[in-house]
Amino acid sequence: MKPQLHPSGTPVTEESVRAWSECDFFCIAGYAGVTRRCGWRGRLHEAAWDDVRRMRTCPRCGGATLLGVPNGAAAGSAECPA
Repeated sequence: MKPQLHPSGTPVTEESVRAWSECDFFCIAGYAGVTRRCGWRGRLHEAAWDDVRRMRTCPRCGGATLLGVPNGAAAGSAECPA
């Protein structure tokens, strides 16, 4: 089976897994099947700020497709690719 790749071409590996409890945002780009999935997960300070669009964007794919991860709600849940 071919490994899933991020838009950067980096394969998703066990080393790239970040726990939900360690994340503020999750990039939902590509989850509707239109483009390749991004799946970036990270903290508020890691998200890029776009002055033109005046919003936070994904540092991996550049999309304005960040979904906030509720604090506490995700604690203890399964881990997903960073």
